[in-house]
Order: sequence, then structure tokens, then C-alpha cells
Amino acid sequence: MSKPAEKDIKINYDDETMEFIDISSDPEAAEFRKKVVIPYFKDIFKSLSESCKDQEKNVDKVTFLQYTNLPGVLGDRIYAILDEDEDGLLDVKEFIGGLFKIYFSSFEIKCQFVFD
Repeated sequence: MSKPAEKDIKINYDDETMEFIDISSDPEAAEFRKKVVIPYFKDIFKSLSESCKDQEKNVDKVTFLQYTNLPGVLGDRIYAILDEDEDGLLDVKEFIGGLFKIYFSSFEIKCQFVFD
């Protein structure tokens, strides 16, 4: 059974400021994610986008799969879930928002990502 707090985790992306806003019900956890988790995910994205051949500073599938080292179909599935606009590239919004969904969602939601 999942932790009750996991259901309260929500993150929005402000297109104007290009910042993620954690709107969770637990302010202490939201502050931790704001100061630690989001900057960490941004650093990973920056590193991956710089090593990617795409000049628009996005992350392509090959770079993502090399970084995550996920086995075949699972890696493809996770990438497809993150690539919301289906353009073949992950922008910062898709990457960080997707990682938030993966890391901070309930077990049931994680199963849906993999098996739906």
C-alpha cells in the first residue's frame, strides 16, 4: 500500500519563469523538493542535454537510454511516457516533470507507467 502523502504530491511548471512549483500539501517536503530534488534533476538534464547531439538543449532517446541503462522495452516505455509531445526529444519540462511522476508517485501509478 502506498504512503498517503504520495497522493498529495503535485508539481506545476510555470512557463513564464521556467520554474517548477511544488503544490503539495506537505510544505516541508515541498521545500525539500524545491531546494534539493528539482535542482538535482535540473543538473542531470543539463548534463544530458549538453552531451546530446541536439543543439536545442533537449535530451534525445539514445542519450536518455545510455544514461538510465534501462533494459530494452522498459527504457523505451519510460522514454515514451516522458516524451509527452511525442517529438522524440525531452525538454526540461518533460524530463523533470516525468522524473517527478516516476519518483514521487504511488506504486500503482508506477505500475500504470510500465504496463499501460
